Amino acid sequence: QDKQAAELQEKLNNGYARELIETTIEKGMSSAAFTVDEPDGYVEDTSNMGTGDYLYDAFVISLQEMEDVSKFARIYLDVNFGIMLEYEYLNTMESYWDREDNAFLWAVMTEKVARFKANTVIGFTITIDKDGNPEFNDYVEMPSDKVYTKDLFHDN
Repeated sequence: QDKQAAELQEKLNNGYARELIETTIEKGMSSAAFTVDEPDGYVEDTSNMGTGDYLYDAFVISLQEMEDVSKFARIYLDVNFGIMLEYEYLNTMESYWDREDNAFLWAVMTEKVARFKANTVIGFTITIDKDGNPEFNDYVEMPSDKVYTKDLFHDN
């Protein structure tokens, strides 16, 4: 079974089921929460405008056979990807805080679109039928929250 797992891992890393893997990654990314650190102020709202440019390495953790009918494989992907976020932040450099009133006399909100390169690990299982066809299961395991700083890649 170690040989079969190694063969599956090699196939996955060489484009086997790439479209299904990318769909699985997209599904995982759509459920993830992204936040941004903005050194010039406080981020108020973040929305994920899209992800892409996926590069991944697959690691087959286990491969189990069930009554000669199908196999189940537990897989982790080490994924590098690009993300585009739109966010708004309170620009403290251009706003004025009044110490006596303990409030901003004027507050400047700044909107930004930023692109980042990021990395995460996604786990999922696939079922392989007796003809060798993969079926990717619904459950995708990935970190629920990541913090990306604006200096990871570049702003637009």
